[in-house]
Amino acid sequence: MASRWFNLILGVILLQSVLAFGPIDVTDAEWIEYMNLLSDPNYRLPTTTKPINYKVKLDTNLQNFEYSGDVEIKIKVGAVAVNEIQLHCRGLTITPSSVSVSLDTTTLPVTNLVQPSQSFTCEANTDFLKISTSNLNPNTDYIVKMSFTGTLQTDMRGFYRSWYVDNSGQRSSIIAGKITETFYTTPIMSTYLLAFIVSNYIPVETGTNSQRPFRIFARNNIGDTGKYSLEIGEKLLSLMETYTAYPYYTMADNMEMKQAAIPDFSAGAMENWGLLTYREALILYDPANSNNWYKQRIANIISHEIAHMWFGNLVTCDWWDTLWLNEGFARFYQYYLTHEAEPEMGYGTRFIVEQLQVAMLSDSFASAHALTNPDVSDPDSVRDHFSTITFAKGASILRMTQHLLGENIYQRGLQAYLKDRAFTTATPEDLFRNLDAAAGNALDAYDGMTIARYFKSWSDKAGHPLLTVNVDHVSGRMTVVQTQFDVNDGVASSNGLWDIPLTWTRAENPDFNNLKPSEFMSGPLKVIDRGSTGREWVIFNKQQSGFYRVNYDPSTWALITLALRSDNREVIHEYNRAQIVDDVFVLARSSIMSYTRALNILSFLEFEDKYAPWAAAIPGFNFALRRLAHDDNERENLKGANSHFMDDLLRMHVMTFLCNAGHEQCSEAATQSFQAWRFNGTRIPPNMRPWVYCGGLRNGNEADFDYFWQRYLAEDLSNEKVVMINAAGCTGNENALHKLLNIIVDTSVTQDIRPQDYSAAISSAVETWLTSATPPPAAAITVARHGIATSRANMQWYTRRLPEFAEYFRTGYIEEGFEVPDSEPSTSPTTIPEPTTTEEPISDPTTPSDYP
Repeated sequence: MASRWFNLILGVILLQSVLAFGPIDVTDAEWIEYMNLLSDPNYRLPTTTKPINYKVKLDTNLQNFEYSGDVEIKIKVGAVAVNEIQLHCRGLTITPSSVSVSLDTTTLPVTNLVQPSQSFTCEANTDFLKISTSNLNPNTDYIVKMSFTGTLQTDMRGFYRSWYVDNSGQRSSIIAGKITETFYTTPIMSTYLLAFIVSNYIPVETGTNSQRPFRIFARNNIGDTGKYSLEIGEKLLSLMETYTAYPYYTMADNMEMKQAAIPDFSAGAMENWGLLTYREALILYDPANSNNWYKQRIANIISHEIAHMWFGNLVTCDWWDTLWLNEGFARFYQYYLTHEAEPEMGYGTRFIVEQLQVAMLSDSFASAHALTNPDVSDPDSVRDHFSTITFAKGASILRMTQHLLGENIYQRGLQAYLKDRAFTTATPEDLFRNLDAAAGNALDAYDGMTIARYFKSWSDKAGHPLLTVNVDHVSGRMTVVQTQFDVNDGVASSNGLWDIPLTWTRAENPDFNNLKPSEFMSGPLKVIDRGSTGREWVIFNKQQSGFYRVNYDPSTWALITLALRSDNREVIHEYNRAQIVDDVFVLARSSIMSYTRALNILSFLEFEDKYAPWAAAIPGFNFALRRLAHDDNERENLKGANSHFMDDLLRMHVMTFLCNAGHEQCSEAATQSFQAWRFNGTRIPPNMRPWVYCGGLRNGNEADFDYFWQRYLAEDLSNEKVVMINAAGCTGNENALHKLLNIIVDTSVTQDIRPQDYSAAISSAVETWLTSATPPPAAAITVARHGIATSRANMQWYTRRLPEFAEYFRTGYIEEGFEVPDSEPSTSPTTIPEPTTTEEPISDPTTPSDYP
């Protein structure tokens, strides 16, 4: 069949502005790449002039992949006269004779105020376009005009081109005819939020309420795969409108909600105002062929982008040093909204293990940055702020604040904040002021605590506390010490203090549901009366509502362990069981706790059947598994210790873990299912495909890979293609692996892999290649050198910690004779030793992928 592809032209405009009316959103990977090219620390545009509005005309030539345009920018000069205007300009050729500056008035003749004999070139480092003028009067409006041309590239940056295959299976590079479209004036907005698409796309799904226009746009051959996105999108938008008391469709005239599926898109999704754009895999869902992970992910991503309509679009962070005002809120509400819309997906539970615990690990390295950092002024520091800390820690601190204030006060404060700062930018002080006003006297019980003081202790410095709790079981006195936690050294060298909202409960009267803090801890030490005497467990940080870790004295850990192994373990909340799992793994990793004790505490997982504890356990076991990979005995022990998997949400993750660990039954099941699919056409259920594909290829031959690759090329469903490309590198056949590497490297072939999927393909292939028995070529040496420091640290970990694993697996959990003393000497608060460690540093992990 002849090849006929349709071109798709997309633009995320960075309008050539005097000063962007709000920051440019670097959640888009294109902007991160852009800033990597900058080296001048003074790259910010001056504030001497301000853009009022833009009129842009674009003419797109789809035969030559070029475009041209005219722009008319209305600007206002500030309080001081200027003789230069600076704009952003990248990838454009400016027509010199077209550049003009004139007074914005119809009563005077148009006058070109541009100095003659100028060249108009985009500066290489800063992307600045400078226009020298005669003096422009203060507080006066002017019109800047110019014409420009550019090329439609394929790099997924700015105004670029992509392609898709139509329902005839053909691809074309020519679209006949031209249509002129004119658009309404937008509301006041940050320029980075404007996007446009030139294509043959059609609205594949349309909402039924004409007063609330909501449509899904995509290529014409996707079938019904846009239905779920329309259904969940309308529900999420309505929920957010109700929560904020600020209806989306009343934000401006002619408001619509359009969502578009993009074949080649560098970011996962982008919150362009009124035109949300997504990778196809993150918006198109086929119930028959997409696994449950993708359905949940689609709902979750749409929630994030819809939340941005308020937090990021309606109100934008004033500068990148407070990016969490955009992304922390969007991450918080992507879980909150999805839980409200699809409660069976468990996003209330999943926030703990997918966001809070992941954020705490990233925040426990010396390289961690503060949420608010006034030193963000250069491209590197801006780039570094697009991190797990900004997104996940930001969301976690907001969740902690919600529990501190209570749902109603928190919601009223945010509603006031949005109304106060609508259509402009905001600083943290704006948020604090509105939350404090909503709180009234709600914080009076906490000795003069204010939202600003509390929040700044968490936002203005990096890191988080470890609470060490010593319980005197005779007197009931609990001595609590806070130290700054460091995953490598146990205690950070620069020890900070936080205003910590404390929650705790005890065995005699367990109450895990009241999350209102009983008190604040602001100093290094606090003594609390437990309210009882005798032997009973106590657990701090109810439902892991606070952003801190907890370690206990040995007797209290023993009591908690016995409770977790009892038939009444569910008296301890599921979230706290997950908290204990995560804290114990990380405390052992930092050498504050031995792995012998840690595994003894974690032995309750033998009886655990809930999602959160196991979701918290798998990263900890994976960390150990990677370091025990070359020790056959301990690897076998670890496989046996994790042969249980519980509910459907966790099954894919557990099966993947077991197959990667070399679990015999998992490997056999994967191979059998793969071979039945290949030779008999037996359908593999979508939820099984990630581990069946990987396991089948790992145990298969070259012919198995060839069959698999042909199925990948024929597959049209984007999220299924992502599952397959992630599995392709699992192949255990050397010839097949070389084929895959050649496909990735050979630019004449790699159109079979979408550009945004290159990294997944490379990661899956290279990981297998570097661990294969074949000696790497000389070119691999440079790549390998980057891992030497991490490898050394991991070997140190292995050498020091292996005996602890061996001891546990040799002796196991011995309940007989496991006793808790009736009492123990009270430890003086002034002599509690700081945790110590002999561990060598372990490198900061890569942020886990969002994709299976």
